[in-house]
Amino acid sequence: MTIQVGQRAPDFKGQAVLPDGSFKEIKLADYKGKWVVLFFYPLDFTFVCPTDPEGVISSSVVNITKVGRSVDETFRTLQALQAGELMPCDWKPGQKTLGK
Repeated sequence: MTIQVGQRAPDFKGQAVLPDGSFKEIKLADYKGKWVVLFFYPLDFTFVCPTDPEGVISSSVVNITKVGRSVDETFRTLQALQAGELMPCDWKPGQKTLGK
């Protein structure tokens, strides 16, 4: 399956690890109308995928296992997408956007 920015996120279900270490089956439909960050570690790559409330993939990052991932960058990207403005590369919440 190929997932690309600008396409709808594929419907799925799977096991999630919760903060207390327990497991729960989840599906994309459980989050309809909400912003979703999917953070998978399937086999040899990591895929980070924020989607907007309509389920359209807005950002995608794929790394080989030799490259570390930044949770801070994932949240910064999500906040920038939710702000709805054109953003500079290192934008952080509270800073001026390129759109205004």
